[in-house]
Amino acid sequence: MVLAEKPSLRVVCLLFLLCAPLPLHSHPHVFINCSLTTVFDENGLAGFKLSWVFERVFSAAVIQDFDRNGDRIFDAGEIEAVEGGASANLKNYDYFCHVTVEGAASDHHGGPDRRRHQRSG
Repeated sequence: MVLAEKPSLRVVCLLFLLCAPLPLHSHPHVFINCSLTTVFDENGLAGFKLSWVFERVFSAAVIQDFDRNGDRIFDAGEIEAVEGGASANLKNYDYFCHVTVEGAASDHHGGPDRRRHQRSG
């Protein structure tokens, strides 16, 4: 039996090739411990404070990529580089924080207050 003589076999082979598993191009996932603190003032609810603690693998990668002087402490220039490289795109997703007030989306596009804390461990 020759493949050229069987058109249906050619179609089956073509479909098999099109449906064959292909290598996937994935992206790494980052695990974050997140906490939320509500902030009140004399008028009631004034805002929220979010705290993100990144897992060790991602943290190590950020330190390796952005700690230019190798002292394992980010200075102002290194923090600016992290914000531009590792977290700039988060603004496009509202920092994954979606707040509604009486069913309407709240305007919280100011973003984080840029305070970063670094701890060893």
